[in-house]
Amino acid sequence: MALAWGVLVAGVVQLLFHLPFLYRLGLLPSPSRESDPGVGEVKRLMLPALFGVSVAQNQPVSRYDSGLFSGHRFGFLAVLF
Repeated sequence: MALAWGVLVAGVVQLLFHLPFLYRLGLLPSPSRESDPGVGEVKRLMLPALFGVSVAQNQPVSRYDSGLFSGHRFGFLAVLF
């Protein structure tokens, strides 16, 4: 758990370190209300993919399989696939 916190803190420190330099160079992105029409199209096309990925991640069969095969000799390999 300490490693995860260390990585998080280091990432935030790195971001804070870079912000002044990016500001001086004028490279900080600024949010705007004007959107490219292609952004809406990408959002519309990504919804089915997002749904498919979420369904594949939440399959109850995989939870059953992991309990079923984990007791076997090579069950850990079956759980990975």
